[in-house]
Amino acid sequence: MKKLLTIGSALIAGHLAVAQVELGGKAGLNIHFQQIKLASSAPAGMEKPEGTSGAGFHIGVFAQNDLSEKLYLRPELLFSTRSSMETLTATLDLPGVSSRTELETKTNLSYTELPVLLGGRLSERFALEFGPGFGFLMGYREQEKGTLTVTDAEGTVVTSLDSEYNDTRGLRKIEVAGVVGLNFRANNGLDLGLRYWHGLNTLNEDTRVVLGFQRVVQLSVGYAFMRG
Repeated sequence: MKKLLTIGSALIAGHLAVAQVELGGKAGLNIHFQQIKLASSAPAGMEKPEGTSGAGFHIGVFAQNDLSEKLYLRPELLFSTRSSMETLTATLDLPGVSSRTELETKTNLSYTELPVLLGGRLSERFALEFGPGFGFLMGYREQEKGTLTVTDAEGTVVTSLDSEYNDTRGLRKIEVAGVVGLNFRANNGLDLGLRYWHGLNTLNEDTRVVLGFQRVVQLSVGYAFMRG
């Protein structure tokens, strides 16, 4: 955590050293969508998982430096949480026996995010921002609830699959994303933002069965407390 904060702080400090910039803080809501796809090597009969959205929050600081009258550079350092829920149903039929797995998985993730954005002013108040974003995984919690139903000649047996995990093994520690958004800046330093974070690499390291991609919509309120 200290190393990640040092990297982000060094980037912002370097930005301050080479030019006079605005410095501010921001916080807001995350709406997280985890898109799940089946890999080409997924078992036959496995149905495509369905992912739903979840809410989280973000909080942090930003620096903004004018490159010209129309363009500016804006790096940010944020702590961000994301949540989601997925449902999975899989069936397997063999001679004399069949099984059906029904599973609901809730996940909560926390990240240190470092977006580095180029802003283009559309008017005096509004600007379009875009650029790369980097997410550093800080924590993970997964809760699973479901059943495994096995039917054979002797009858049907139902087994509970309830469990909980807090281990980040098997998950990518660094996420690379494309970021685009719209920003509003008032004369008094009030800063409003609407942003879309599109993860380019999968959350899971093992991609043989499923591919999990993260999409986040961020709504934020900020304030530029130091302005050049």
